[in-house]
Amino acid sequence: MPGESARSCVALVGRAVSKTRGTLFFFGVCGGVVILSLLLPPSRASTFLVGFAAVYVSIFGLQAVGRANIREIQGKDPHTQETYVVEIGPLDVYTGCAHVSARYPWKEFSKVFENNEFYLFLRSNGGGAAIPKRVLDAAAEQELRNRISEWSPDGGAGLAREREPGAAAS
Repeated sequence: MPGESARSCVALVGRAVSKTRGTLFFFGVCGGVVILSLLLPPSRASTFLVGFAAVYVSIFGLQAVGRANIREIQGKDPHTQETYVVEIGPLDVYTGCAHVSARYPWKEFSKVFENNEFYLFLRSNGGGAAIPKRVLDAAAEQELRNRISEWSPDGGAGLAREREPGAAAS
């Protein structure tokens, strides 16, 4: 059914993530607003400053709580400690670890690009695969670049320009 996958993800995260930190943080902000409202002399400026500060602290504080929750979930994930395999072939890209494996046809990748650390294979839904550059010698890296240019739907447009042998990654 439409949206069912997203709703199931929300339900899973709702069970996996403690709401205590965010709730306590929010009550702390509300308590701070009450205290500041009582301590500051009543004026439009103080009302504005207290309201602005409360909104600002709430937004950025709840983002920090969310990042802490994500780090906690990632720390419990057994996949983070497993060997991850990426194999590319003319028909598809295979990714897998001890628990999960998948094959993605090249047409599913909207873009293949590189940064200083990785070759990144991006699917339109935001998922994808990554190959760390540190595991490639110069010959393997050049072979990978050639295959990406040949097989990727974007023809390797997201790759940095060809580098001279021994040149640092951009």
